[in-house]
Amino acid sequence: MSGSGQATQAEREAARWIARLEAANVSLDDHRKFRRWLNAAPGNRAAYEAVARTWDKLDTLQFLDPTAVEPSLQPSRRWLLAGGAGGAIAAVAAGVLIIPMIGDANATPYATRVGERKSFRLADGSSAELNADSAIRVALTSKARRVRLVQGEALFDVRPDAGRPFVVETAFGELRVHGTIFLVKLGIASTRATVLQGEVEGVGEASLFSRPASTLAAANQEITLDGAQVTQAPLAPQALAHRLAWRDGMLAFDGDTLADAALEIERQTGVHFQFADPAVAHMRVGGYISATDVDAFVELVQADLRLHAARPSANVVILSR
Repeated sequence: MSGSGQATQAEREAARWIARLEAANVSLDDHRKFRRWLNAAPGNRAAYEAVARTWDKLDTLQFLDPTAVEPSLQPSRRWLLAGGAGGAIAAVAAGVLIIPMIGDANATPYATRVGERKSFRLADGSSAELNADSAIRVALTSKARRVRLVQGEALFDVRPDAGRPFVVETAFGELRVHGTIFLVKLGIASTRATVLQGEVEGVGEASLFSRPASTLAAANQEITLDGAQVTQAPLAPQALAHRLAWRDGMLAFDGDTLADAALEIERQTGVHFQFADPAVAHMRVGGYISATDVDAFVELVQADLRLHAARPSANVVILSR
């Protein structure tokens, strides 16, 4: 926050973007607009990182203008009452429910830009390798290690610590481990976790009437989190190489929705995709291409899905039937 104690305009905008990106109904267009805002002014990225470090503390409510928050924002997780009824009432009045992470007062943000891939060493000795245009927030305490996957994809190599479980929070549920290697990807409508080593527990959203569903996955298995739904499936031998292809500058699609595939291309290149028909976004695509080859991706969807691609500008592609 700014030194004056008052939130700047950029910090208020950053708070709205964090709320938008953590909402259950976040869309591809939301991610696109967020990236445009992030790069629109020199101070926007700094404001985002400053707000992200303290977002989950109750005093962050001052960043939000109750008249400016969209009423359609729906929280992806239930409110965890950590600051008393007054704070909860204020949050509801603002139209946003804030989810405090354990020990998040000093959470550390890590992020990559469009087309950038980078590895980070965490304070506990674990590591996180981020795919392009990805962001996490890390809160480490003496009792817990919590990471929020804000957007994108991350490969975690977790240092074993029986006394401090390692939890990755996402908009669709969370993943819990003690020491293992696993890949987490945040999609448009779900989160996918691929286990390379050890075991990972996937936990879905709780409801007022039932406990959250959960499942355990071992090496060469995957978990899909979709709110209350949690599923586990074996990983085909060739699928693991496909999941990690981005580390070598490649992208492999195995029946991904076109919306998720287009979002991945956007993260790698900055080229924006639009769908003339919303149903097109739900079509499935498969293929293996260079991460930065937009033309190859366009040719792929034209050939496999028989779609038409219009390019009104160098950075925009419109897909239609």
